[in-house]
Amino acid sequence: MATQEIGTNFKENIFKAWQKLIWGFFQKPKNNLDPKVAEDIAKIKHSTIILLFQFFFVLYGEAKGVLDFKNYFNLRNYSFHQLKLEIAEEKYKYSLGTTLWYKLKGVFSLINRGSESLYPYEGDLFNPAKNQNLKEWEIEDSYLSDAIDL
Repeated sequence: MATQEIGTNFKENIFKAWQKLIWGFFQKPKNNLDPKVAEDIAKIKHSTIILLFQFFFVLYGEAKGVLDFKNYFNLRNYSFHQLKLEIAEEKYKYSLGTTLWYKLKGVFSLINRGSESLYPYEGDLFNPAKNQNLKEWEIEDSYLSDAIDL
């Protein structure tokens, strides 16, 4: 596959994932978001871009071995790679629950606060106080798994 094709596929998949996340947040009644309200659209676009950056950070960190969850038994469930394997098994494909969302929030929380085997991230990307919408909102597993599986 030529690098240009990889770049095109990457851009298309990011846009598709972004759309799935946006729609998923709108579909959860608890979030009290209306796709016809400009302010809600702006909030959700901003928040989902932050969420995509969080995904990239975790994927990059795991690929570089900086976020080495798999080598610590108690942290294995926090691996983005592990979540992708579960998604590949279509574990969340039709789920109306939020199990996957809370697993991801657990990953983000662990990165933000750190642990014995992981230094805390010192920026605002994972700080729930700086990302209030992502702290309060929920997204159903089916939308989230579709976005991650692209």
